[in-house]
Amino acid sequence: MDDKNKANMEVKTYDIMRPHLSLQLIRQDRADIDLIENYPMWKILDFYVVPIINYGLVDGVEGGAVLKVDNGIMKSWGVEQGQLFGDAMNNVENNTVIKASGEMNDMLRKDAEKKGEEYEELDMVCMTNKDAFYGSCSFLNIHAMIEIAKDAASPLYVIPSSVHEILCIPITELKCNVKTGKAKISTYIREVNEEKHIGKEYLSDHVYLFGRDSYGRWNYGM
Repeated sequence: MDDKNKANMEVKTYDIMRPHLSLQLIRQDRADIDLIENYPMWKILDFYVVPIINYGLVDGVEGGAVLKVDNGIMKSWGVEQGQLFGDAMNNVENNTVIKASGEMNDMLRKDAEKKGEEYEELDMVCMTNKDAFYGSCSFLNIHAMIEIAKDAASPLYVIPSSVHEILCIPITELKCNVKTGKAKISTYIREVNEEKHIGKEYLSDHVYLFGRDSYGRWNYGM
């Protein structure tokens, strides 16, 4: 991001910036003391969730940029943490985009061909936001996740593979038990990420489960 774009990263009034609020997933094992002490956050599974301003949705910033909202910014806005996260979550839900993940299937097929193996295409979908920029926050959109699981008539393997998107694969797509399926998908994602050299865009190769728990409630599992 050049100096011109940095100059456009102005933190304006809350009413102006509210439509551009979003959320970012950060792995707990990657969080430093500054993040933990100086930023509003909540936890889900093994992630911290922090509010951000997504400049990818703001005119005048080429290529997009994000700015984490620290306690100082929140105080200057005069808002409580509950309102901040609530408004950001509303934006996440309104901006979620669900699409077929043909690119991932293509990469997995090429990887299998290199190894001399057969590849059976997986019925998987990608969740991101309208700009496909820091869209892994769609992981938090439980309503969209429920619809995907209902359409597939199956619980899901969910993979927040990069900061920009997550992948959802019906458990029934892999003809094996869940433990083996998670291990296979984790290996797939790790190999694809290494091939794409996504670097700082890498989020996780951990595979989560999404479905109904023993009480019939929709929920994530490790």
